[in-house]
Amino acid sequence: MEGTTSMLYAFLDGSGTHTASRVFTVAGFLADEATWQDFDSKWNEILDDPKWPSRLSEFHMVDCVHGDREFNEGGWSFAQRLYLYGELCGLLRNCSLTPIASSVVAGAFQEITSEDLALLSEERTRLGTPLDVCFHGILQQSIRRVHERGETLGVIFDEESKDTQAKFTEFSLNYADSFHLGDVFSGQGFADSRKFTPLQAADLLAYGTYQLSHLWFAPPANEPYFPVIPALWKMLIHLSNSPDTSPDGTIIGTAELRALANKVRNGKMLPKKLPR
Repeated sequence: MEGTTSMLYAFLDGSGTHTASRVFTVAGFLADEATWQDFDSKWNEILDDPKWPSRLSEFHMVDCVHGDREFNEGGWSFAQRLYLYGELCGLLRNCSLTPIASSVVAGAFQEITSEDLALLSEERTRLGTPLDVCFHGILQQSIRRVHERGETLGVIFDEESKDTQAKFTEFSLNYADSFHLGDVFSGQGFADSRKFTPLQAADLLAYGTYQLSHLWFAPPANEPYFPVIPALWKMLIHLSNSPDTSPDGTIIGTAELRALANKVRNGKMLPKKLPR
């Protein structure tokens, strides 16, 4: 209908969010409702295939890699887990989904000066923690892509701790109220990944992006090896090289944080909304 604004939905998940992690990642996919409905049907069709040892209640990437929980209970072999992973990656590549991701090297915050950290931590910038930078990056990407299409944005996150949910909700509302283009942001919520297959897809992409970030910025020691399917690898490389992958155009490390601090210092951050 002419003049009607449609909505795009971003389903997002985090990886490396535990305290000891050296890299923090938020990633997921953006699409309209019809595309997500079609995706949900095809994702469940893969999980329903009788060739698998058991019907998973949900696909969880870490469990697939390590053969834990439902994969262990169902007697899945490494080859079967890898095969399932490959089929799901193939689906992601063949659906009309827009991948988005933001990664931050946690240790970079200890390597910048206290003055730079103070600038990034100010209320007007809110870039003083890895979580802040990831939220900032993922919302920038989503809002820009939605604005280009003349649509509005709804964001759904996998359920997290109450503290993380409260922080993201407050951060999102601040974005909608204060920043240029914030009007395209319609709202946010949290959902159970067992009931929402797009969150399972976000989990898969977040894990892969997290592993790629580790490979480039903080190579892990003695990490279990689980091959990245070529179909997903191309997507990850594209994300890591994209100018929109983060607030400063790349995976955020020490140099990028210093550049962000200089932007704050020189007044070159995101424009605020004009007074009404």
